Amino acid sequence: MYRPGKWIAGLLLLLAGCGLGSPVHFVSKAGNYQIDMPRKPKETTQQIPSQLGPLAGHTAMCENSGGVVFGVTYADLPSNVVNNRSIDPMLEGACSGMITSTNATLKSKKTISLGNRPGREIHFTVKPPNTREMGIGVARVYLEGNRIYQLLVLGGESRVNQAATEEYFASFQIGIDPAPAEKPSKSHPLPAPESEAQPQSQPSETEGNEIPVLAEGEGQTSWGKIEHADPKTIVRVEGSAATMELEGRSYRLGPESTNPDAPCIMRPVSGDFVAQVRVVGNDTPGTHPAPGEPVAFHGAGLLLRGKGGELIRLERASFYRDGVVRRYVLFEQHLTGAPMYGQNLDYDGGPVWLKLERKGNQVTGSFSSDGTTWRSFGVINSTISGGDIGICTINTETLPFLACYEGLNVRSR
Repeated sequence: MYRPGKWIAGLLLLLAGCGLGSPVHFVSKAGNYQIDMPRKPKETTQQIPSQLGPLAGHTAMCENSGGVVFGVTYADLPSNVVNNRSIDPMLEGACSGMITSTNATLKSKKTISLGNRPGREIHFTVKPPNTREMGIGVARVYLEGNRIYQLLVLGGESRVNQAATEEYFASFQIGIDPAPAEKPSKSHPLPAPESEAQPQSQPSETEGNEIPVLAEGEGQTSWGKIEHADPKTIVRVEGSAATMELEGRSYRLGPESTNPDAPCIMRPVSGDFVAQVRVVGNDTPGTHPAPGEPVAFHGAGLLLRGKGGELIRLERASFYRDGVVRRYVLFEQHLTGAPMYGQNLDYDGGPVWLKLERKGNQVTGSFSSDGTTWRSFGVINSTISGGDIGICTINTETLPFLACYEGLNVRSR
């Protein structure tokens, strides 16, 4: 019986060194297949144990900007063991091998096909080490002659996007086009909960022009300049998506902090403007605050910063206290030598649009779950005439926090 699956258990090792990049149409001449990948995959070959003896498993694998893994593995079985009676046991063995080798829990399984090639599709959950979020996976297995193909999508339950998964599987073809180089590829957006079949489109502004940023370079991205990102803080920007992965410790922000180190991506701004961004992904903090912190807190959103130290924050926020998680949007002004001024509005959780507007010395903040209906805070009178605008992420718990952003847009008024 063919029961591969050990390659999934070594997922993090396989992905070490995978760089950022753009979506690609990947062609494997040796594997005789093609597929659209979120970025250029890393190719490896390793021995897969099976009841037929060790098999050479050839894997192409990468992760998207939200940390979701996309992979294809193929292996050639001994030709004398593949016949009409062995096809179903081979496919069933491949599915059970993936489940048992990763201590996963099978949620569903169904029979599928790719043309006249038999296959299976499974959905499963797995609890990764050192994280509170349950992982979910979807895999497809196909048999072509004596070659077996395994396709995998695996990530946190708040990050795996159903539409992107279906696009990925639909792009898989066995056989190579005569001229595949011109075949267009599809990008895979930042993952969102499965309840959102498609991410909401970015609300558009009817007035003003988009404010340009500097060309990309060291520390500089299309969203702005990365700040306070130490080697263990992972910041990624790819087109209309950005992620910040923070360690499980305390990150500080504000003039009252002696050593602010919350990671930000900032860009210069002047005059009147409107800034918008969508915050997606997991919004549930863990139960243990970092040493010295009163609560386990997550914050992700927009930041306006003045040269004199004034900060205005508009964030999707949540914290855990006494067995209860509170989710809200905060709108705060921090001034050097003065008490913090803040306003909070509760919301139901999930992805949220944030909008920060400046007109003269007045700054307003608002948020929306659908990009159409907005809730607004009271006006903040600010001394910031120029300054910087961008995104910033805060964590005060003992587990890592991945903040996911979409569609940052800054326009003059």
